[in-house]
Amino acid sequence: MALLALSPHNEVKQSFGPKGRRVTRVYRWVNDMEYDGLTLGFVMCQETVNGKTTTFTFLTDFAVDRDNVITIADGGRKRWTIENQGFNEQKTGYELEHFCDCTNLNVMLCLYMLLQIAHMLMQLLATSNLIEHLSTLIFLAARLLEDLRNALLPQDLFAPNPPRMQVRFAKAPP
Repeated sequence: MALLALSPHNEVKQSFGPKGRRVTRVYRWVNDMEYDGLTLGFVMCQETVNGKTTTFTFLTDFAVDRDNVITIADGGRKRWTIENQGFNEQKTGYELEHFCDCTNLNVMLCLYMLLQIAHMLMQLLATSNLIEHLSTLIFLAARLLEDLRNALLPQDLFAPNPPRMQVRFAKAPP
């Protein structure tokens, strides 16, 4: 924050919206900050809506300037939203807080990685064109679980040099 005072000319102001819902954003940035061998840029966006100010800050490895500061800040906010939605979905839909009642850190990390993989696969399947006929993701999850219970995996998948395979998240072209 102290470095922002050294670059007072690095500022862009933006206002939009109708009266009564006027949004004002002030973007400020600093470039060429060194940290742990990395060269970083710092972006701060102060957004004021109806007198209430919220501050958003981002670190980036992009060189920030007047032409890209808004794009970088908007991208950072969108990324945060996506990550936050995914985390909230994992907490509620996958019971992240209650899925492991153990004290072994390695077991907890392995279970969390499996949860992450399951969440990622469900996201890919939900946005693919493979499950048009399935009504809900809950039904899809139940069907996948039942397939895992009843389908035998070929033994050659567990060989030292398994056969090559491909996973598709879209129907093959006709």
